[in-house]
Amino acid sequence: MRKIIIIGTLVCLLAGVSFAEDQKEKVSTTIVLKNDWSFPREGKDYTSQAICSYWQYKWFGGGVDLRAKLKNDFLEAAPYITLNYKHWYLLTGFSTNSKDQNYVQTGL
Repeated sequence: MRKIIIIGTLVCLLAGVSFAEDQKEKVSTTIVLKNDWSFPREGKDYTSQAICSYWQYKWFGGGVDLRAKLKNDFLEAAPYITLNYKHWYLLTGFSTNSKDQNYVQTGL
């Protein structure tokens, strides 16, 4: 319970700092910090953390998603690039994790 209170307090204190935007710059940036609590029906409860960042310059973008389950010594990295036209995004990237599982990702 103490851990949940500390995390909640930090989120409230840092929420205003997490969102910043400058309209004069040509590169837009988004950074999302996530902390998930999972309570499966079978097995032990666990938490996982993620940092998702994305940068865009005109019609070109790119980002990386990092996910970690610290109790399980699990880390996943998924870098990707996007080509943008209006509200359409063509995405391609790569995903790898600490269990040596590698994937190619594509999407529209």
